[in-house]
Amino acid sequence: MIPRNRRIDINSGLPPSASFCSNRVSTTKYNPLTFFPYFLFDQFRRYANLFFLAIGLLQQIPGISPTGKFTTLFPLCLVLLATAVKEIIEDVVRMSL
Repeated sequence: MIPRNRRIDINSGLPPSASFCSNRVSTTKYNPLTFFPYFLFDQFRRYANLFFLAIGLLQQIPGISPTGKFTTLFPLCLVLLATAVKEIIEDVVRMSL
């Protein structure tokens, strides 16, 4: 059944019971909880990083490795650290815009 009288108030503001969800848009790639897993997943999808991780793990076996244990893992960790810092800076800049 359709009511016969309908009243529309113009410029009266929002009714006191009106609550709206936020329309804030976030373009960040990470949040503090998911940074580490997403970052590592992104990095080890690249074949070069996966290759150096496999070589670094093989270097840990004393019978196989002709060099020191950390000869391959240290450069890989250094590259991952530099990339992580770059990703954090980019995400913070994205968040502030």
